[in-house]
Amino acid sequence: MAQLNKYGLKQFDGTGFPNWEFRLKGVMQEQGVLEMVLGECQEPGTKKNKEKEALARNIIIQSVSDDCLEILKSADLAKDMLDVLKKHFQRNSLSERIHLKKELSSMKFDRKSSMSSFIMKYESLVRQLRDSGCVVDENEKIISFLSTLPKSYENFCTSLDLLISQQSLTFDFV
Repeated sequence: MAQLNKYGLKQFDGTGFPNWEFRLKGVMQEQGVLEMVLGECQEPGTKKNKEKEALARNIIIQSVSDDCLEILKSADLAKDMLDVLKKHFQRNSLSERIHLKKELSSMKFDRKSSMSSFIMKYESLVRQLRDSGCVVDENEKIISFLSTLPKSYENFCTSLDLLISQQSLTFDFV
């Protein structure tokens, strides 16, 4: 199991990059240094911003395992460090997109599991697809989700069709 750093962030071990990055940005926002990795620092040479840069770099360094640390050593700025990690670990290849699309299209709701856990898994796959560079619009997301439901949900789908026009239907409403 990965260790937690002093900020309560699990050390990145090469897996689960999108979730780790989300948590890292939360810690950086809490520490007041998020702009350093977003490239939004207006005056990088000031004493205050040099201190922020040092803190941002340290948060990243303390938040990766020794196995991942080596690829950061050539980066001078916190933003560069995060960019290197993204390039190396964010999975956005064509084969990854194909794999995720297949996984999404093969999903079927099983009554043995809860609907809420199924929706969470579904939304996680859609988010991974978007993170990998695929465009998934709201209508496609809804149609894909409704197609995962068993035949016993046909009345639900028909009710949705009667209730709302396709332009104003959102996944949250469904």
